[in-house]
Amino acid sequence: MRNIIILLFVGTAAFTWNQLRAAAADESPLSVTIRALNDHPKVGDPITIEATIKNTSTAPVRIPFRDAEMDYIFSVRDPHGVSPQETERLKSLRDRTKPIFIFRNTWHILKPDESIQDTFEITAYYEFTDPGEYSIQVSRKYGTSKDVVASNTINVSVAAKQN
Repeated sequence: MRNIIILLFVGTAAFTWNQLRAAAADESPLSVTIRALNDHPKVGDPITIEATIKNTSTAPVRIPFRDAEMDYIFSVRDPHGVSPQETERLKSLRDRTKPIFIFRNTWHILKPDESIQDTFEITAYYEFTDPGEYSIQVSRKYGTSKDVVASNTINVSVAAKQN
């Protein structure tokens, strides 16, 4: 009976230790905060997003800086709650049968507590054709191809175009 209790104790401790290790491994070493740089965009105006990437870990983190469509996964919802039409640029980038031209291909090592800004035009990837409030969130890739960290979600009010 004593051996069974000891085995249960050791098994429980090992399970708890593995759960804690797994939870720690799931924590991202980065945080991403986005904001729109345009105050009052109208339909057809470019919408520029600034992403602040911060190393929240105690060790340096190596992150790629390529074209935005390669470094980010976009989540955009139009005023009706659906994903707006993708631009031809984004469609062609997702077509794996065509070559991809990379115009920026560098790496940056973020030291602990260091941050860096990145900007891109979200309107290069999605059509903002209807006036109303759009929600935007991005997930930033880093490390291996499976490593991503989600940003905050922002709302951008797009006004009707004045004639």
